[in-house]
Amino acid sequence: TPQSGAYDDIVKKAFANGIPVATTNSFDPNIANRSQISHTGQLSSAAAIGGEALAKCVLDSGAKGGSIIFPSTTTLGNEEVNRRVTAAFEAAVKALNAAGRLADFKVDAGPENIGIDVNKDDITNSVVSLIESRGDVVGAFAANGFVTPALGDAVAQLKMNGKVCAFGFDLGPKQQEQIRTGALTGSLGQQPFLQGFWPVAQLYLQIDRGVSAANLDTSAQLVTKDTVDLVGKRFEN
Repeated sequence: TPQSGAYDDIVKKAFANGIPVATTNSFDPNIANRSQISHTGQLSSAAAIGGEALAKCVLDSGAKGGSIIFPSTTTLGNEEVNRRVTAAFEAAVKALNAAGRLADFKVDAGPENIGIDVNKDDITNSVVSLIESRGDVVGAFAANGFVTPALGDAVAQLKMNGKVCAFGFDLGPKQQEQIRTGALTGSLGQQPFLQGFWPVAQLYLQIDRGVSAANLDTSAQLVTKDTVDLVGKRFEN
């Protein structure tokens, strides 16, 4: 869970009873006994891969200028997602600046660079309204599996498939289909096989060999139309 400390009581009870603990997916740096617990997952900074891809796509598109937006449900207080947005935003800004093109675009991730808030109860229409209100959107990035399909739906609803650089997070069936249709340019996978397999292997090693706190950074897998059909071929994806 991205809510820091949410599992502290469970972790403390497990340790008191000699039960080994491993964490996966979202990283909580403040969880009880953190230094004694192995973690398998993706750092929020991995979202920079999406930010770099977004900037490259916009530059390659030949766009002379316009808005690059980062819609997110900021009011939910998801710290992990907030950090992802910031990482992607900073990476996009860095790439555009390195190309000498930053001044040509308005890169907007909200006042705190954690995203432009969209209505959590009506995300698609909220993103549609956001894109329409700007009138010059050339790129967008969504930082979780909640907003990403809505971004793809908004792009499709506005008939902008393939005309705007739209990147997101997670590789669920809907994201994969949106990549195929061009509603999404690409999306970042969270390496589900590694995140499912390695924590169990780590717990076995801890029980059988006394090995603990061996962390694995799964980074992120950028999937586009060229590679989407390679995803999901086997059960672990």
